[in-house]
Amino acid sequence: MGTMTIRSARLVQAVLASWLICAIGLSVVASGASEASAAGTVIKSVRISGKVSMGDITNPKVTIKGEGFGTAPPVGLTNSRGYTGNDYEGGMYFYDQTGVWGAGDAGSATCIGLTNLVWSGTKITFNFGSGYGQAPPNPVWWLHRRDKASVTVQGVIFNFTVK
Repeated sequence: MGTMTIRSARLVQAVLASWLICAIGLSVVASGASEASAAGTVIKSVRISGKVSMGDITNPKVTIKGEGFGTAPPVGLTNSRGYTGNDYEGGMYFYDQTGVWGAGDAGSATCIGLTNLVWSGTKITFNFGSGYGQAPPNPVWWLHRRDKASVTVQGVIFNFTVK
């Protein structure tokens, strides 16, 4: 695990550049297989809906289904630079592995928060805040069909491909 891959190096570069823009922190998101947490959180599926224009998904809505989600995590920071959306202190996080950007966690430094969060024990829905597609390196911070992505709910990571 001591070797840094080219993908990891690009992730670190993107996060550092983003951090300088937003000045709100730094974290590197690790991906892994979906597993049940000690609290019983299980993610079964993730669906992205929204209009597709030239491969970009505009105003995406993310729907996560599973069980044991518990209650919504507390709001951490609101986004900087006047963008809408909230961050949820790692309890709810979206990460686009292909575009190397994240939303919903202040440590991602992308200035993309989550809006319209609806949370139940078996279903979570949200949209991205106004920083989606706006912050440099635009248009990289857009969802595209076939992007590899992940969601984290209460510490459980679920990897998927955007369709």
